[in-house]
Amino acid sequence: MFNIHLTSLFGLLLFLSSTLALSEYQALAVLNDFAESFLAPNNIEIARGINSTLFAEDVTGTADVSTNFDGRELTTEYLFGLFVNTATDPTDPSPFGSPIAYNVTALAVENNFITTSIKFEFNYPILNQTFPIQIDAFILVNDKGQIQQYDASFRRWAWATDVIVPLLLPHMASRVNLSASSDSSTILRSYLTQKICHAAVSYCNGTNQQYDSYDDCVTFLNGKDIGQWYRMGEDNLTCRQLHVAMVPIRPGTHCSHIGPTGGDMCIPRDYHQVVLDSHFPAGWLAPKYVTPENVGEVGKIKAVSGQSLDPLLEIALSASDTHSWDPTLYATALLGYLLFFYVVANSLWFAYYRLSEVFRNLGVEHQKNVVMYTMNVVFTTIALALELVATPAFAGRYTLWEVQCLRTGGVVISGLYVFELIYRLRMRPPLIVHHFLTIIAISFTVSVFEYTQSMTYLISAVIWLFQATTEQFTFVGLLGYRLDWDRKNISRLLKFAAVQSFVFKSASAIGLIVYWGLHQDYSYQPIDKAWTAMVFIIAVGLLLTQIWGSYVTYLIGRRVERETSVILPQTLGDQDYPTFEPTHKRSDSEISVGHTVARRSGYDFANVHAHGYGEVIEEEDVLPSPHILPHVDNASRKEGSLEKASSVTLDVGTDENKPTMHAPRPPSVVSARRVPLPLSPTSTALSPTSDEAPMVTAPNSPVDDNVKR
Repeated sequence: MFNIHLTSLFGLLLFLSSTLALSEYQALAVLNDFAESFLAPNNIEIARGINSTLFAEDVTGTADVSTNFDGRELTTEYLFGLFVNTATDPTDPSPFGSPIAYNVTALAVENNFITTSIKFEFNYPILNQTFPIQIDAFILVNDKGQIQQYDASFRRWAWATDVIVPLLLPHMASRVNLSASSDSSTILRSYLTQKICHAAVSYCNGTNQQYDSYDDCVTFLNGKDIGQWYRMGEDNLTCRQLHVAMVPIRPGTHCSHIGPTGGDMCIPRDYHQVVLDSHFPAGWLAPKYVTPENVGEVGKIKAVSGQSLDPLLEIALSASDTHSWDPTLYATALLGYLLFFYVVANSLWFAYYRLSEVFRNLGVEHQKNVVMYTMNVVFTTIALALELVATPAFAGRYTLWEVQCLRTGGVVISGLYVFELIYRLRMRPPLIVHHFLTIIAISFTVSVFEYTQSMTYLISAVIWLFQATTEQFTFVGLLGYRLDWDRKNISRLLKFAAVQSFVFKSASAIGLIVYWGLHQDYSYQPIDKAWTAMVFIIAVGLLLTQIWGSYVTYLIGRRVERETSVILPQTLGDQDYPTFEPTHKRSDSEISVGHTVARRSGYDFANVHAHGYGEVIEEEDVLPSPHILPHVDNASRKEGSLEKASSVTLDVGTDENKPTMHAPRPPSVVSARRVPLPLSPTSTALSPTSDEAPMVTAPNSPVDDNVKR
């Protein structure tokens, strides 16, 4: 139950971490969606829909050439509706062209804040010409992927209108039946007045009526300044003309903007007030990263003259400066993997203990090894699948999904090796070296990739990781060996695994070095030199451990092939307790030494007397000492069967004058003795619930530790 709760808690933490905030790339995707929607003809449908979900319901915005546009409806209408006239009426000589293309030339993302500069191509059909218009913007994206704040500036808009409007004047004059040689101010005033009054008379009726008649409208507007194209938020004609496009969509809201009062849009404004206005709730100091939880702490932080920078800004900025090599980084995911492996290991142990009699008869050390073999089969296969997802990188095709899969595979292998180093009771030095080198290789590759952002290191990671993800045959062979599967098949599998592992891992190491020579043989900065050194040191080190591991695996397969077994007596009653008949009187020290060797070998005379053993003692389960191996005399061998032997001799002393232990032939039927059940994989506490006879195992078996992965 505890394991289930622990797994559920870890899953919940991962879920929360993935939903707390948008990634910086997701924030960038919001900007891209806006830019695509801004282009014609997409902007026409969005303007008519009024309520675009690109923006938050309570969005706050400003355009420097006009004024503030707060709320989703106003923002949708003005940002999109302003530029639809020339798309719907190509003959209209409006100074607001139709955006048809864009190029993001500057971009910075900090938390959910975006600073960008986009160069749009605006089309003027009546001129049969396009002009570049640059828009700079600060944008804040909320956690739902919507624009929460925006502050847009039309860079060089005054210059642009100085170039574009004179080209449009002849077409404006033609539209209002004036001579092209007329004064530019007269043409411009007539064009703007006619456009505003036509919209007022056509759409502003009833409660929305602004003027008594068309002539009344013209008379009123003739008394207003034309205004400047970069001051379209004041009481002038350019401001009222700006709102004409929105009047047909929502006359109840926009008729007042073209009327005598100008509504709340076309009104007199004070320069100081406009510049110093704090219009945005979250501000634009991006490192503050204001959230509902911390608004009271950082909401009022400023960077102003006469004050030192607030320490909270440094803390907020530290997140973007943290990388995988930072010793202060809290690796939540890796710790979560270790907890997960702990749960899996214990679950496997209990499953094996309930289902496998052979497993129950193993010592704790070998039980742990069986668990790790199983975990290695499962999780290296998962890591291999994740690694293969990233192989399109060899063809020059890259996606974030593939990078994340490869990175996850590396974390799985690293976490698995760290857990194995902790979980197993003993490991041979070559295996420990292999695990250390693999973890260092994965960690260093991730760090170099983050530092350089070169995709060549992604490909190197794919090549290198094959050394740790192609060992399934070896693990299955060792698992079958420990669980007493068919010896003939296990022998074949282990020998095949040795050859397969050697070929795959050698190819990986050689391929890594060849790829380095083709694509990474440079030294632009110190980390390039460090990478070169690490590639050769670790690749060669891993290759040597792989050769050793393959050799040992092959030897084990050969040994299994010719393996023989010896059967000890099944029962020894009190009356049959083995007696020693030394041919000479041994000293106390000699007897002590002999018994010490026997105890260290795992052979307990007291247990033989109390319980008896009918198990098979395999070669790898006993220390290779001639003084502690069961010995069958030649006379018994000649009878052709160990079971026909009249006695078994156990050598304990020296070769000269060694004492012998005689035991009678075992009976044909043996009743099992009750031995305790261990409470857990690591516990030595006993529970009197098992009828299984224990296997004689040595505490120093070379098989599990000699196998290199």
